[in-house]
Amino acid sequence: MKFSVLTTALAMAASVAALPSAVPEVTAESAGLQERGTNVWTHLYYCTKTYWQGECQNWKVEKQTCYNIKKFGTQFVKNTGSTGPDAGTFCTFYNAENCDTSKDRLYANYPGYEHLEGHQWNQKAISFRCW
Repeated sequence: MKFSVLTTALAMAASVAALPSAVPEVTAESAGLQERGTNVWTHLYYCTKTYWQGECQNWKVEKQTCYNIKKFGTQFVKNTGSTGPDAGTFCTFYNAENCDTSKDRLYANYPGYEHLEGHQWNQKAISFRCW
């Protein structure tokens, strides 16, 4: 009986040892998986004039964090001609500091807005948050 169990265990070990060469290696990268916490940053492209003109900057921002626009320069506060986040991201703009949800809001997703005057938001944005 002991010999039979030992023989079976050895046979299984030999067959398992042969498997790795027949099975392709799968990594997190090849499976399209991302480590949790690595996708916390996005970008918001922000211009003072419509159609992506005027003074423009591409801000790297942490998702789910409120930003007062004056942090990037007072020339951008209530002076938004066009703006848009990265693909797969959306942002909410607030007509108050600290993303005060009791005030007016504007939602933007990729590719954003090239003409905010048409949405009457070119002189409103004071803070924003992206997801």
